[in-house]
Amino acid sequence: MKEISKADFIEKFKDQLTGDENSGYIFKKVFISSDKLASATNQLAPNIEILEDLLNSDDDAFAKINNAIIAFIINDGITYQGSYEENLGSGIYNWIIDFGNILIDNNKKGVFYSGLKFYKDGN
Repeated sequence: MKEISKADFIEKFKDQLTGDENSGYIFKKVFISSDKLASATNQLAPNIEILEDLLNSDDDAFAKINNAIIAFIINDGITYQGSYEENLGSGIYNWIIDFGNILIDNNKKGVFYSGLKFYKDGN
């Protein structure tokens, strides 16, 4: 995977982000339909019921599900770059992606993923 800078990340997702340099950025809420859930979770949760069980099981399952969904949202289901250099080539990876919230649709037609954060370390 080719690494990109913070500026490249913001440019790539500018239509999906709210926020600013000082407070950081939040991705707009994303809906993942139940028919895409298996792909979005890297086959960990092929349906809502299994997703609910996994989310209530342990921290490791929670982290795996979140990492899979983030990869699905920002990198087409492939692993994603978790930290970014403010200046490409500086070696200082001070911009970070952090987990959002998984909310199951009331009708169990899918899930909403909200609150995915992109921020400068120390904010």
